[in-house]
Amino acid sequence: MEGKRQILVVDDQAVNRKILCKMLQENYRVMSCSNGEEALELLKKSGDQISAVLLDIMMPVMDGYEVLEIMHKDSSLSRIPVLVTSQSDEEESELKALNFGASDFVSKPYKKDVLKKRLLNLIERREATEAVDVLERDPLTNLYNKQAFCHKVHSVLHRNANSDKRYLMAAFDVVNFKLINDTYGTAEGDNLLKFVSGVLKQVLADTKHYTARVYADQFLIFIQQGQIHVNEFMEKSSKLLLEYPLDMKVNVKLGIYEITDHKVAVNAMCDRAVIAGNSIKDNFDRSYA
Repeated sequence: MEGKRQILVVDDQAVNRKILCKMLQENYRVMSCSNGEEALELLKKSGDQISAVLLDIMMPVMDGYEVLEIMHKDSSLSRIPVLVTSQSDEEESELKALNFGASDFVSKPYKKDVLKKRLLNLIERREATEAVDVLERDPLTNLYNKQAFCHKVHSVLHRNANSDKRYLMAAFDVVNFKLINDTYGTAEGDNLLKFVSGVLKQVLADTKHYTARVYADQFLIFIQQGQIHVNEFMEKSSKLLLEYPLDMKVNVKLGIYEITDHKVAVNAMCDRAVIAGNSIKDNFDRSYA
């Protein structure tokens, strides 16, 4: 059994669970449960070990749509592919399930080869995406690295070259980070950087944006104009940073570059945001420029 991927089967009918477990046990370790609430408990406990979910839609206690909706809103669970099981004549419910975040569907009665192939395709697609994701991420903060960040920004600007959308590039810096590192050690410095990345995720949670960690203490943000108000952004960020347990106050500066020409290289946009931030590095009366 060692080395096999793990699958979660969710169905209120014991006979369906038994059929699916028998079909899949040769290739997978199979867990099963009878309703949505049990499924979410298992996913929250062992979601990082589960490669895919086979989910029935019509169940008591909590149906499949509710499970999909909750999974979709949870960043750790939304990555798990969900193969919905349904009756062959339930086209409307299949479409609804896909709209709620299902990855694919398979009809009852089950065709073993079709089921196994669709399941494997979903799992391999997810694993390939995660492999790329690892290469794109800063290992400390899990934000994008600069290369991936620039590529994504370029793609957005290229797609919207002829639209009236306007974007901002911002550089977010921890003031005197080297002093913090020297005083408290690099382990504490790393903890602070992870905390800062969490602050950015929290403050930007309701916006569409890209965030990267570049250099030691510098973060880049790409966002559409109007999605944030700079004063409010800095106030919220500074307030959250006060919660970090350190004798020394953590101060931050923000440099902003308004993107008016999509033809400018993304690296140059990043540099201009950094220059804006550096212009007020020694100015204690200003937190952004």
